[in-house]
Amino acid sequence: MLSIIIPVHNQVEYTKMCLESIGQHTPEDHEIIVVNNGSEDETCLYLERNPHIRTIHNQENLGFAQAINQGLRIAQGKYIIVLNNDCIVSSGWIRSLLWAAEKQDIGIVGVMSNFVSSPQLIKVHLHSLEDIPRIAQELKEKYDHSLIYTTRVVSMCMLIKRELIAKIGGFDPRFGLGNFEDDDFCLRSVLAGYKNAIAQDVFIYHFGSITFRQKKNLRDQLMKENWRKFKEKWELPAELPFGDKFYLDRIISGKSNDLPETLYIPYDYSPEVN
Repeated sequence: MLSIIIPVHNQVEYTKMCLESIGQHTPEDHEIIVVNNGSEDETCLYLERNPHIRTIHNQENLGFAQAINQGLRIAQGKYIIVLNNDCIVSSGWIRSLLWAAEKQDIGIVGVMSNFVSSPQLIKVHLHSLEDIPRIAQELKEKYDHSLIYTTRVVSMCMLIKRELIAKIGGFDPRFGLGNFEDDDFCLRSVLAGYKNAIAQDVFIYHFGSITFRQKKNLRDQLMKENWRKFKEKWELPAELPFGDKFYLDRIISGKSNDLPETLYIPYDYSPEVN
């Protein structure tokens, strides 16, 4: 079995589309864990009407890392999928992700998408959401079982091996509402001796930045603040500018793989939830 953890904060209409696409395209044995981060819209009511979904309700927005860690505490799957609620999955997505993950040296597997940073970005001509199955099939046929090895995998959709979580723990909550917690997690995976990869034959449609779309100032502030926190944690030069292409390589080249005790982030602590 695999566990799909979806953190949500409002935007119930996107959550509905995401969950409906999972129901339509995921015949594999799975559980869905939705972590409701203080939503004020109809999210609570919608989740109550779907008792097959395992839910955690927070009274406030605890941030992405905390939400994922809460999901990890109750997840039962051999594989964990972290998924944004503004994503729509496609036919065969699990099958291809599992094929990649079953390679012995891989810890994390990412996907291709229309709204994500390179090298996961693929330009598509989308006239409506009905085009998603066609685009996904075209990508599957063109890149069947093709992988791109990389350090960074964006957490909009990533599959994580349970054995990796046993070695490095969960996401680092110091990054608050979000940004750089996935960089940190992927970096720790590599330093623990794993490879991270992107499944080129998996297309996930991503609406993109829904939570922060109307809060650009907050997004920019979080990006700036968490970049500072990331540099401090990994002892990067304070003057290193945001957007440096080799910041992860700088860290990897300066660290050894014999640091398991410094890589582990406990995920068994969580604030009180209702």
